[in-house]
Amino acid sequence: MTSQTKNPKVVTETSFLILNFLSLINAKTIISLSKLE
Repeated sequence: MTSQTKNPKVVTETSFLILNFLSLINAKTIISLSKLE
């Protein structure tokens, strides 16, 4: 049950990493799309 006290911090760090990852994918998609045009 001690892991639950650390849970909020882990959740924010994980969501932050996911957001970074998604923005990276978005940037790569935009770049590849602009190359196609």
